[in-house]
Amino acid sequence: MVQLATDRALDVDLERLRIAFDADGLPQHFSGVRPRPAPGDDFDGLLDGAFAPVIATLHERSGLAPRIFASNASIYFEWALGQLRAQARVPAPRLARAEKLMEVRRRNGHRNILHAPYKRVPPGARDGEGEPVSHCRRLCCVRDLDAQWGLCANCPRAITLATGTHG
Repeated sequence: MVQLATDRALDVDLERLRIAFDADGLPQHFSGVRPRPAPGDDFDGLLDGAFAPVIATLHERSGLAPRIFASNASIYFEWALGQLRAQARVPAPRLARAEKLMEVRRRNGHRNILHAPYKRVPPGARDGEGEPVSHCRRLCCVRDLDAQWGLCANCPRAITLATGTHG
């Protein structure tokens, strides 16, 4: 999002990355991150240099499928784009270029790990809180692995169809 808004990319050195958290567990400061000039619509470095190694490490250490972590990253990326759109802080043409990052294929022709984090659900479907919904996550985010969290409201496993079955 920094790159999209400022034309500066953040190079993340994963070996030196340090995150300081506040008492509530929210990130307050990052070190091991260096800004550099970069076009606002060139996200290959983000995908290949940041997302891919983090996803690979999470997969290796957790045993969970890489697509789960990619799906979560995609949902956050889409959310952040929506926030920038609502705040009108980034020109519409630049946002449109960033939204292309959600397409099936990347500019280099490779499959895009951020494509389609949501799926449409049939009319009459309700989310995990009983609210009408038109779409839900494509993949479960694995919150259910810890009983204290349960399912997200937009988890595909929490969706109830009009027939009373789960999506």
